[in-house]
Amino acid sequence: EVDGEFGLHPPDLRIDPEASREALAHLVALGYIEAFGDDEEKARRETEDANRLQLAHDCADAGDLEEALRLIGELRPPLADETPVRLLEANCLVGLRRLAEGTTLLDALDGAAMPNTTTGRRVELLRSRIDALGGRVAEALARVEAIARTDGEAASPEVLARIGELRVALGRHAEAEAPLEAALAANPEDAAVLAALARVRLALGDPEAAADLGLRSASLAFTNPRVHFVLGEAF
Repeated sequence: EVDGEFGLHPPDLRIDPEASREALAHLVALGYIEAFGDDEEKARRETEDANRLQLAHDCADAGDLEEALRLIGELRPPLADETPVRLLEANCLVGLRRLAEGTTLLDALDGAAMPNTTTGRRVELLRSRIDALGGRVAEALARVEAIARTDGEAASPEVLARIGELRVALGRHAEAEAPLEAALAANPEDAAVLAALARVRLALGDPEAAADLGLRSASLAFTNPRVHFVLGEAF
């Protein structure tokens, strides 16, 4: 286990980039060091922003979406305007159920103009998530199935898992089995896929397999209430 919030140093050992900048400016004013040249100042700003962005990613991964958004809001151009940063911001907004803001941000990225690209796929996956959260599960499934048809055998585990989960949500359990198994083969410790496949096994009349998959999922993500519901029915 790593001390501190999601692997961060304790507060008294963290370095605040703004405080460091002010300290350097004070040393310049006192004449201890020379003022930064334009190139040095640019490099300093870029380093500060890169550090903020990495911390924003860490916060988002740890589920602290509000803090991730705060850090993203402090970024400066050109980094602040890059598509991966905007996608991270949109993911955080959607995670906080701020769906209208997330949709507006995706519209600004114009994902429709980026077909068959990694960015285009990520935009469509996030739009699918917005559809599902908005109760439009069939539309959400249609989006990811379109990605899978385009990618063919190269469809990513993330896309396959999403197809399986959405088919489960629609009660299409038999059709969900193959994509979920393929996604699980690529990542055997994906708790969400294990939970979805447990629901499939239970619906298809195999409670023993459902219990095994559910226990594996719970051991990886114990706080998921849906997997405990499946386990309750399986036992």
